[in-house]
Parts: sequence; structure tokens; C-alpha cells
Amino acid sequence: MVYDPMNPLTDEELDKLGKEDFDTFLEYLDSKSAHLRKNTKPLDEHHIKKFSAMDAQSRGESIDDTLIQKAKKIAKDNQ
Repeated sequence: MVYDPMNPLTDEELDKLGKEDFDTFLEYLDSKSAHLRKNTKPLDEHHIKKFSAMDAQSRGESIDDTLIQKAKKIAKDNQ
């Protein structure tokens, strides 16, 4: 089953599909994620560092050089 952006399945239909035919359910989710990835691009270094710092702060962790270096490596891998 292929995802149709003009006629997506409802939550109830997804639950029913998942219970009846799990392979078709996974195929549907894969096609939906492929459709959603078409119009996205990776985050740049600034935003990765910003969101990493916000995440660390919300978890009560310190923002240090290792966190910044990890964010820079992720940004480099995205390019």
C-alpha cells in the first residue's frame, strides 16, 4: 500500500491495518516517510548546535566543548 498525500489513512484505519496486515502497515509507513523526506534538507551547523544546547539544558546537563564538537561533526556529516 502506497501513501497518498491527498487521501491519508486515519488513525483508526492505521490501527486496523497494523493488526490485520503488519507488512502492509510497514510498507505504508515507509512510503509516507519517503514522501515527507522529499521536501526536507538537513539542518545547518548553527541550528544543530542551538538545538543540542537546548536539549542539554532541558535535561539539566552542562553545555561543554564535547557537545559542541558532536554538533559540528553531525553538521559536517550532513553536508
